Amino acid sequence: MAENRATLGIIGRDVTWEQAKGIDWLMTTMIPQARVDEHGRIRDAGWLRPYAMLHLHAREGDAFLEVTHKVDFLHIWEAWQRQQRDGGEVVVNPNGPGGVRARLTVYLVPTGAYAVVSAPGFRAPNDPEQLRALSPIQTWTWG
Repeated sequence: MAENRATLGIIGRDVTWEQAKGIDWLMTTMIPQARVDEHGRIRDAGWLRPYAMLHLHAREGDAFLEVTHKVDFLHIWEAWQRQQRDGGEVVVNPNGPGGVRARLTVYLVPTGAYAVVSAPGFRAPNDPEQLRALSPIQTWTWG
């Protein structure tokens, strides 16, 4: 049976930053409006548009996020590139004050790990091998 998902809107407009904070959002799609060259510099960025638009999924519903901060975009780009190359899932967790000072923590997790840890009633396994299979492969954060 297909799940009826609510679309919450755009984080920062329809969904307040406070409502989105602390939720692990699975990135299902990234629409880049810029790119990162081989030297790590952002190219093709416009003055009045975000670096990227993300479609995000969580238990609470689906939402969109405009990536407007350079550091956040570099983290998302690197995670996205690694996902394309090595597999896995990109998870985004908003924190910080929001708006143009938004801060995202970005995780690359093993394929299928997001569904397990976001399920209602999830409890971390005691078995180290099972725990390792659910742990982030890499984390990008501020600081």
